[in-house]
Amino acid sequence: RWMASNVSDRPLYTAGAFRDYWGKLAEGGVLAVTTHDEALFVRLLLQVWDMLLEKYDDDPRFARTHVWGYRLLPGAPFRGPYRFLLVVAKGESGALGKRLGALVGDMPVAPLFGPGLRPRRPYGVLYHRGTTESLREVFTGVFSRQAGRWLDLSEVTDQRPFPFSLFREKGRVFKWVVAAGLVPLIYVLLFPLGAMRRPASSWNQVRPGVALVAIHFSILAAVCMFVATGLYEYLAALAGMSFVFQAAVLAAFLGGAGLGLAATGRAANARPAALVAGWPTGMLLVLAAIGAVGALFPSLYALPWAFRASLAMALAASWGLVAAGFLRAGLSQLGDLSEELAQWQLAAVAAVFFVAPALAMWIAEAGGWAAVWGLSVIAPFLLGALGWWLWRPV
Repeated sequence: RWMASNVSDRPLYTAGAFRDYWGKLAEGGVLAVTTHDEALFVRLLLQVWDMLLEKYDDDPRFARTHVWGYRLLPGAPFRGPYRFLLVVAKGESGALGKRLGALVGDMPVAPLFGPGLRPRRPYGVLYHRGTTESLREVFTGVFSRQAGRWLDLSEVTDQRPFPFSLFREKGRVFKWVVAAGLVPLIYVLLFPLGAMRRPASSWNQVRPGVALVAIHFSILAAVCMFVATGLYEYLAALAGMSFVFQAAVLAAFLGGAGLGLAATGRAANARPAALVAGWPTGMLLVLAAIGAVGALFPSLYALPWAFRASLAMALAASWGLVAAGFLRAGLSQLGDLSEELAQWQLAAVAAVFFVAPALAMWIAEAGGWAAVWGLSVIAPFLLGALGWWLWRPV
């Protein structure tokens, strides 16, 4: 599910979002969470448990006396996408417990745990003293054995907003996407190396080494898509996560890329100074603007939706313009040295474009979006250094 349409729902399940829900909930209110999968249910239960232990550190029994869990039994006469229910009471819980008991008494629903109920395995561990991490370790072991592979029940955060990615090992879809990009990429990169061994090859006159050219353009293509993937995630969250706005962010990025290609195409041949310093500096400026907007996210949510949407689309268009312009300028300069090598490199860039979004999501799941942004910030400095070597006067 790492590239599924649940991008709209992911921010709703983070630990920060749950704290916001709880803060806005009035005394006597109820927080209810439904899921389709028991492993996801446990993951969110542990987030709620940790939140309650933190909020009510003076009453360690609060979580054990205010949280219930229920499961829809197999063969129920009604069907739906959700089979598990988590109920959390804010305030006095005795009356709510009686109402819940009366409601589920005649329904095909089994209580999993709750105050006054006998907990089913393995939920009895909730009522033993222990930290949330120790509980997470127990549940991870139990449900991993049931699933036959290791589960990831770690906390869902704004940096790692992937509640539905429950397995540590990547699925077949991810592996096929990566393989579909890497196999042609390896072929594209290795073929010119073999062709250069022919004495009559015009590539023998190309001063920049093929390997160095390949590294330069692979880094450039990868950082283009890394940032585009991160922008799609972050900027859509800024403007409300609607599918319409997600499409608008993508359209703004593509529109900016079109402008970058058109502007670079009309200009004279790229100058080495622009490739070494100008375009990398432009990348860093746009990344700095993205970082500033990210730091101001909490205060920006209070602004009108139209302003937030315009800001997000402007950032997406700016990145598309800089990334596409840099790529076009570099390929133009390479074409002046060897048109054949530029054609092969364009094919390599297309392969990197295909595989980079999947790699960005994988890095974000493993180390958070901070890791993706960190690699993206380092890339312009590498591109400037490689560009100085590639495009320096002979």
